[in-house]
Amino acid sequence: MSRPCFKAHPLALALAGILANSLLTSPVLASELVWDGSGDSDSWFFSNNDFLHPNTNWLNNDPLLLPKHYDNLVFKGHTRLTPLNDGPEGLAIKGMTFAADARAFTLNGNLIFSIGNIVNASRNLQTINMPIIIGTDQIWDGGNIPGGFLQVNQLAGLRDHSLTLLRYARVSAGDNPLMLGETGQAQLLVKGRSTLDSVSAVIGAGQGSTAEMTVQGSGSKWTNSGNLNVGTHGKAILNILDSGSVISKTASLGNGAQVAIDGLGSSWTNSNDLHIGYLGEGTLSVTNGGVLNSGKSTIGGGNSMHPSLVTIDGAGSRWTNQSLFIGSPGQGSLKIANGGMVVSGQSVIGDQGAGELNIVKGGSMESQSTIIGNQGKGEVLIEDSGSSMLIIGNLSVGYERGGRGELLVGPGGTVSNQFGYVGAKSQSIGRVNVQGLGAQWLNKSELLVGDQGDGILVVDSGGSVKSDRGTIGNASGGVGVASIKGQGSTWTVRDRLMVGNQGTGTLNVENGGKVESASAVIGNAIGGLGKVMVNGDGSQWRNQGDLLIGRGGKGLLNIENQGLVSVGGRLRILSTGVVNLNGGTLEVVNQDDVRPGPGGQFNWLAGTLSVTGADGVTLGRSEISSPFTTLTSGKTLAVTNSLNVNSGSLLWLNGGSLKAGTLAVNGGLIVFHNGSHLDMNDIGTLSGYGTLTTTVSGGTAANTIRANSGKLVLGNVNSNQGFEFGGKLDVGSNQVTLLDKDKAQLGVSTSLGKGGELGSINGIDLGDGDTLSYTGSASILGDFTNNGLVTGSRGTLTFLNDVNGAGGFGGNVVFRGGYNPGNSPAAIDFHGGSLRFGASSVLTMEIFGNQPGSQYDQLLNIGHFDFNGTLSLVFGGNFTPVAGDVFKLFDFADFSGSLNPDRISVAGIDRKLLDFSNLATNGSLRVAAVPLPTTAWLFLGGLLGILAKSRRHTLHRAASVKGE
Repeated sequence: MSRPCFKAHPLALALAGILANSLLTSPVLASELVWDGSGDSDSWFFSNNDFLHPNTNWLNNDPLLLPKHYDNLVFKGHTRLTPLNDGPEGLAIKGMTFAADARAFTLNGNLIFSIGNIVNASRNLQTINMPIIIGTDQIWDGGNIPGGFLQVNQLAGLRDHSLTLLRYARVSAGDNPLMLGETGQAQLLVKGRSTLDSVSAVIGAGQGSTAEMTVQGSGSKWTNSGNLNVGTHGKAILNILDSGSVISKTASLGNGAQVAIDGLGSSWTNSNDLHIGYLGEGTLSVTNGGVLNSGKSTIGGGNSMHPSLVTIDGAGSRWTNQSLFIGSPGQGSLKIANGGMVVSGQSVIGDQGAGELNIVKGGSMESQSTIIGNQGKGEVLIEDSGSSMLIIGNLSVGYERGGRGELLVGPGGTVSNQFGYVGAKSQSIGRVNVQGLGAQWLNKSELLVGDQGDGILVVDSGGSVKSDRGTIGNASGGVGVASIKGQGSTWTVRDRLMVGNQGTGTLNVENGGKVESASAVIGNAIGGLGKVMVNGDGSQWRNQGDLLIGRGGKGLLNIENQGLVSVGGRLRILSTGVVNLNGGTLEVVNQDDVRPGPGGQFNWLAGTLSVTGADGVTLGRSEISSPFTTLTSGKTLAVTNSLNVNSGSLLWLNGGSLKAGTLAVNGGLIVFHNGSHLDMNDIGTLSGYGTLTTTVSGGTAANTIRANSGKLVLGNVNSNQGFEFGGKLDVGSNQVTLLDKDKAQLGVSTSLGKGGELGSINGIDLGDGDTLSYTGSASILGDFTNNGLVTGSRGTLTFLNDVNGAGGFGGNVVFRGGYNPGNSPAAIDFHGGSLRFGASSVLTMEIFGNQPGSQYDQLLNIGHFDFNGTLSLVFGGNFTPVAGDVFKLFDFADFSGSLNPDRISVAGIDRKLLDFSNLATNGSLRVAAVPLPTTAWLFLGGLLGILAKSRRHTLHRAASVKGE
């Protein structure tokens, strides 16, 4: 568009002299002339020159009172409705009124200067075809009577005056350009359903002028069929308010021009080009439901040092354009807020100059394609809930050579497009930040960071990026860096992620960031260089399918500081691929995945190697690091399913640790050294045979140690916590030995099968609430403390060494060593099972008072009690029994064996005071007044033998009868 140049209308120049010579001289006395149409022609100046019978078209018929400067003309009646101004050009009329009874007049003729109001008081259409130049501030009023209109067809000039069009005034500038503000101030107000038509217009035309155009109210309309320039040499304001409307073909704003489209129904439709800031900066606002429609549109087209600004603000506020260029080539800024919306074809922010786009507080923009930083600098901000940019096609951030683009998607902001390019072409620079909770960027196709140029993607503080595919460092010369950092920050790639195709690509996952992909390649093609770092607690890269490293280019994967890389398919470390595991976790399906191909490297410096596949890990078939697997300090081998340590293999834990669903020791050797130990919290099931000389700790009911196919030795004899297991120990029919510096601690349950043996070096402790069960004849070797429950369903459980504790027993129990009930006097429940003491056993019963269970020991609820050992009675606690005291030591259904005095030792009291005669009959010990002689004990002993034999004979007969 060429620069508009204000030129005075030729007619105005011709009339300037007339005004100077006539209007500025002393005026004659002005009159009000009333048209009655009584003359013989339509001429304003008709007179019959008959002084006796004068006749004109004016009511007084005075030939001397024909129209002159400053007269006020009134048209009324119904005669001669086409008055003709055939007087001199430039007649200055102070005002024109169409009276209430006026029919529809059409005024024709020569140009006039209007220096007063034009008012239609009738109910008819009044038409003025004469050219009119405004000579002073005035109002043209179409009237308030239904059917009344005022039509002015040739507004020849406004000059530096104010014109208000009211109530159905229809004004056309004809072929004259509409100029507002030639040298001073001018205003034009179109309201009250009035209309204005022009072929071209300039608001703020002359140097130093100030002009304001306002179209206000429903039905008020300005139609400009040609060029519209708002602000050329002067200052200009265009207001479109309260459902007013403007229609134009091409338009430009400059020189500080301001355009406001405000209110629901207010609109400006510009069918072709719209330039905002064409000559200097311009400002345009669409607010409170206003609408702007335009063709190709630019913001910041001039060379001003200040940006041109456009604001689309408020629900329903909308700008629809065919294409939009912000910063072309100057500085431009667009703000969309509070429900405002922009719909565009192609959108370019930073075309050749500097462009800025802010979409905030629920604003939105839709476009067919968008470029940020084409050849200039483009900056876009999208933030706050509901703020969005929807792109039907592709989004490029940093496009052409020299273009620099920046996109910031803040909290709550969303961007959606097909392909996304960050650093699209050679020597372009693009940067995208997706930052904050709710910040989202959706790429329905591929996202390329560093396609041919330099691209940076940062996802931070809970931001989210999604793409169908992803490439970082695509073409030769392309450099891409993607950083996903902070808790909740994610990049989800539905298909393939490629880091370093033919260019240089870097992916950093840090501080809790997360990347997900279906498959991935690091270092794809020749010349490509791909680097991935996953660093920090919570940082994750989860790859559902295959991960190839060093496919044709160079590939490097670093996993550090509790970062996690998970590979759901095959991990292939190819000839130019390197994996460094140093403090994080690498999760693979098969143990062979970490075995690199020729030239490749897997460097396990620290961290966790996790194998998740159903086949688990088998050492002795394929060592993870030949010739044997070593876990040094900081290393953890975690196997989801079974870790099999087969015969001939060595697993050396030299400060490292081990986790497994099942740890199967099948003749292999596991060596624990340098602080390594077996934490059963990390092992679902430990099974097998062999020796594990290490501290065993942890475990719950979900963790099991199961002896299988041979002898199993567990624990550390040099540690007070050598064996402190809280889970389930399944001895089965095997031999299990527990090593501890003091007593080994059993867990929630321990079970022995037929032939099973549970042994210890320094004893075993069954804690309160824990159980030990047996399902066949089994044995316990070593001292045993029972504070839980020992129970069996079949066979006999034999304790080969000393037993103590307050726990109960069930089933058939044999003591071959000492048994001291309780940890102080206690009542022990045998739950109806049988109890047997062997010949070498010693049963110690403590008597510290008269209260059963709390002050003296009791063995209760015994089925069959077979006693062949020694009973040791210990009195203490400063307790002195008196004659007649009775202590119920045993509660049994029947008795065998012997409780004769020669099998009883007494400490703490004179044994002569005790009556042992009822111990074998009802389990009672009585304090006698007089000691019984030895002959009496012999007699009672013989009598008890006869009674026992008679009882066994009776039971045998009863059983025979029952069998019959």
